[in-house]
Amino acid sequence: MAGESLAAVGRAGRNGSAVLEARSGAAIRRQGNSPPRRGDTIGAATQGLTITQPGSRRHSSVRATHAALVRPACDRGGSAAGARQACGASPWRRAGRSAGPARPLPPAGAGESGRAQSRGRPRPPCYHLPVSRIHLQQSEAIVLRRHDYGEADRILTLFSRDRGKIRAIAKGVRRIASRKSGHIELFTRCRLLLAKGRNLEVVTQAEMLDAYPALRDDLVRTAYAYHLAELTDRLTAEESPVPGIFQLLADMLAALCQADDPSLVARFFEVRLLGLAGYRPQLFHCALCRVQLAEEGNHFSPSAGGALCPDCGRRAGDALPLDPGAFRVLRYLQTRDWSAAGALRLSPATRGALERLTAAYLQQILERDLSSMGFLRGLRASAGSLGLSAVPADPDPAPAAASEGR
Repeated sequence: MAGESLAAVGRAGRNGSAVLEARSGAAIRRQGNSPPRRGDTIGAATQGLTITQPGSRRHSSVRATHAALVRPACDRGGSAAGARQACGASPWRRAGRSAGPARPLPPAGAGESGRAQSRGRPRPPCYHLPVSRIHLQQSEAIVLRRHDYGEADRILTLFSRDRGKIRAIAKGVRRIASRKSGHIELFTRCRLLLAKGRNLEVVTQAEMLDAYPALRDDLVRTAYAYHLAELTDRLTAEESPVPGIFQLLADMLAALCQADDPSLVARFFEVRLLGLAGYRPQLFHCALCRVQLAEEGNHFSPSAGGALCPDCGRRAGDALPLDPGAFRVLRYLQTRDWSAAGALRLSPATRGALERLTAAYLQQILERDLSSMGFLRGLRASAGSLGLSAVPADPDPAPAAASEGR
């Protein structure tokens, strides 16, 4: 029957009618004055058969495609029906035209061998590969660090609200025509669309939320902003989200833009970050004997993790004398929010004592010096020649004459 074959050959008769010759020998005539064209589908009577000219490239490709779809499954021991079901409907049905249900594919070599096989063409295997999907995730992040990579790329260290610290690559941002370069500058808060890469996240889209422009107009504020970013990078682990740290960093970057004393912002950030990261110093009880501390005569031990009473301080090898004014300020910063702590006015002696205590404690935890602290010391040493009057002084240890609040 003509319905049992998939490929058919159309030829024009003498009277102009078309004859559809099936492999089984049966013929179906199509009435009309014009012969059928290649690719035409004869109605439902032929059950979706496509007419091709004998010897044409289309005629050969039909049989070659049929052999490529069915034969690999048969060679592996499967049935021809299973191969037809796995490979889907007939691939040579003309797109966009419905000609009834798809007919099953006969096995290759039924009736006659395909021309592709006789010409020695290899049969391509029928592969079913999984479709890869790109996973995108939107995240709000602050740019902590960046360094150039390759000719036009940059690798960014980001701290996001929902994912913590992550590393991502921004491709092509160093080109002049890049649209993302202005949105992922240092210390900017931005909304990013990240794609999962092999080793790094890939920045596919960026939108700047807050640029903190005052940090770029003042070298001193820029140095303290770098100090905040470096501390966040050193004290946090990758893919460990801590929403409190993200909010603290965003608030302190905004405070740096307006504060009259940038060093007070840095000390507040250090004390609160140590608490959120799990390194909160003990300031109300002795770190060794747990006795309640008075305001005077105490010491501070970085290895013990906080303040010591006079007796324990004399026995500790690394104990530092704790200035009463600096001790009160540390307690105040640890228990008050920024709206209250930002109103403090510190003397240069108290400011210097606070910086030495926090620097010693951070060095004990990180086991290394912070490069931002070294840059601030160099900036302070050359403040006179550079005309940077806003850099806080770092005097020698002395009793503080501070006007700080309790």
